[in-house]
Amino acid sequence: MRFDGTTTPAAIRVVRHPARFSGAILQWLQENVPEGSYLDPMAGVGGVHVLAGELEHADGRITRRITVGVEIEPEWAAMHRETRYGDLFEVLPRWAAENVLFNGIVVSCCYGNRFADHHNAADNSERHGYTHDLRETTGDMKRKLAATSSGTLHFGRAYIDWHRRAWDVCATVLVPRGWMFLNVSDFIRRK
Repeated sequence: MRFDGTTTPAAIRVVRHPARFSGAILQWLQENVPEGSYLDPMAGVGGVHVLAGELEHADGRITRRITVGVEIEPEWAAMHRETRYGDLFEVLPRWAAENVLFNGIVVSCCYGNRFADHHNAADNSERHGYTHDLRETTGDMKRKLAATSSGTLHFGRAYIDWHRRAWDVCATVLVPRGWMFLNVSDFIRRK
């Protein structure tokens, strides 16, 4: 797999990442997200970019959208040319200061469940997790997540605080009355 920003959507689907948008969610977003510019501050492998471009709806409407992603893991950021490598807590304040604003945020945030563990499997395990999937993607079985990645956090106070800060920073780059489409997963403990 080449990490040159020209990877096709079909190739992205084979890259392991535990919190990518599902096909059903992308279809719903495609049909319901209004025109405008959209940011994914935790872009992962770049699924949000499926929303970019023009879409003609069954009723004849045409929706035009542009998408920009920010991703803290360089290998995943390199999967799409419209994803910028960086930490959302550093990139978004710069954009806000430059008055770079978006009509909405579209994000599948890191799940604070077992995906966020520090599973150190060195094999081709079917198990998914942020660390393990990044290692599978890069082929580097010693690769660790960025220290400030929310993929390192299990659900709890630190996880909640991190995401509250993230949503506050996201709000600084939203137009007034901007949209936020947030994909989350249930956290099930003890069945």
